[in-house]
Amino acid sequence: MKNIINLTPKTIIELENIIKYNDKFRARKRAETILLRNKGKTVNEIVELLDLKHQEPTA
Repeated sequence: MKNIINLTPKTIIELENIIKYNDKFRARKRAETILLRNKGKTVNEIVELLDLKHQEPTA
């Protein structure tokens, strides 16, 4: 997962709205992941927080 730095306030609000109002589970989890990454959480921390499975990238 790439580092996400300096999300604009507008983008943060849009992601928060996705989490609150989007019907799709996957979209909500992706939005949560982006916000957590923006807050400096590591991939392993996010996996634990969101109860996700982490796959190592293949070469």
